[in-house]
Amino acid sequence: MNTSLTQAIDMKKILIPAACLLLMSVGAPVMAQDGASSEAMPETQAPAPASITDDQVKAFADAQSRVREISQKWSPKVNEAQSEEEAVQVQESARQEMIIAVQNTGLTLTQYNEIARAAQSDPKLQQRIQGELSS
Repeated sequence: MNTSLTQAIDMKKILIPAACLLLMSVGAPVMAQDGASSEAMPETQAPAPASITDDQVKAFADAQSRVREISQKWSPKVNEAQSEEEAVQVQESARQEMIIAVQNTGLTLTQYNEIARAAQSDPKLQQRIQGELSS
């Protein structure tokens, strides 16, 4: 398999759980934990990649690994749910665990989501994240 294709596949493995966390948190009260209500919080632009520090990239990569592990742990439980209500409860438990994992890296949920958004359109940032995941 060629290297660029392998890197693209690897980035999908990184960004899919990031996008899941991002999508799972949209409109959720969790956004209020950063000090503003979700309704009052304006949509922010992803930070410029140059403004994302090496420490933030390292924290993001660590958070991403944790989010992936949590996603893998909870996914079968969602599939095994006996009702839609149970599936929603399981998803909420997984979401809460992901949020705590991100916060334990020193990033806010907003920072994590902004870095994930920036990485979707910036190959250099993707390489920086991949480098941290590989180390």
